Amino acid sequence: MKNLQEFIFEAFNDAKNGDEFYTRIEDIEKGLQYFNLSGKIIYCNCDNPEFSNFYKYLKDNFSSLGLKKLMATYYSENPELVEYDGKNENRTSIKSGRFQDNEQYIKECDMIITNPPYSNKMPIELIELCYKHKTDFAFIGPLHLIINRKVKDYIISGKLCSIPATVNKFNRPDGNLSNAPAC
Repeated sequence: MKNLQEFIFEAFNDAKNGDEFYTRIEDIEKGLQYFNLSGKIIYCNCDNPEFSNFYKYLKDNFSSLGLKKLMATYYSENPELVEYDGKNENRTSIKSGRFQDNEQYIKECDMIITNPPYSNKMPIELIELCYKHKTDFAFIGPLHLIINRKVKDYIISGKLCSIPATVNKFNRPDGNLSNAPAC
């Protein structure tokens, strides 16, 4: 018998779109209003700049947010590290786009901002990786994540806080708008 979290993770996958859910710009803007990003190196470690609204928002608002540097890596057949300094965008081929294989960039950044894949309990892995490196992070996504016992324990202990930004809809690769699964 499946528990609620397994049911929700499965609900986030479908044959056509997999677990690709792109957070909308308006939700990113609402969520990030609670953070002072001035002078920070931001790493979007689950975000292909071609599709990621996180990367697009941060790049488009680089100066007004006062960012020092923007980095992104993503899982693909040809993964890259993309770095933006406010003027130039540089792309470097890397061995793996999996966030688990790119801890060196976590060590370089001040904060991770992303919408991690919701399959295979990856958000919990990413939270633990950020916590291990004492890296600040903002995951803007559906609230179902807080039902995970480890995440709930982090919140109760004060090691993790949630901000009052609700995300109910996501863009999908096929261009459709999708509701977040009900919890």
